[in-house]
Amino acid sequence: MKHIPVVRALRVPALVVSTIFVFVVACATVPPAQQEARVEELIVFVNAAEAEALLEQSGRPFLLDSEIIEPSNDVYVMWRNMIAAGWALPGGQIIGISPVTEHTAASYGSGLEMESFFSRRLPEGSAVVRVQTRQATWDLLLGGQRDGMPLIYGIRGPL
Repeated sequence: MKHIPVVRALRVPALVVSTIFVFVVACATVPPAQQEARVEELIVFVNAAEAEALLEQSGRPFLLDSEIIEPSNDVYVMWRNMIAAGWALPGGQIIGISPVTEHTAASYGSGLEMESFFSRRLPEGSAVVRVQTRQATWDLLLGGQRDGMPLIYGIRGPL
């Protein structure tokens, strides 16, 4: 009977430790492309980055609307031109994160090339993130990671 107060005293700390453990394990298993905090970090990065940095944060091949861009130099030129045209994600707010499924490719285009891009070229755990900016809504196709932030595998918009 003397052990009952000790067990009761350990209940609350044990509950706190187990809750923290579950939270840490859950965060570790969710891919960065599906973690809102990581995507918000990427949005801030995009708004401040130069073409070279965006190239490094881009997966390849890259999907621009429904066009697949293979060579790194072409992805670099795309980023350089988009930045020169004033493209960014000002005031970007995440309005949805959807994991890539076998049906996602159909919303980007039809054909074997698009199906192959989504089934073979995207890392597991990829997601489509819808971002509302001051000017427009964009879909970012994200997957994998570099320095904890998801890689950008595609952009679609304005929607």
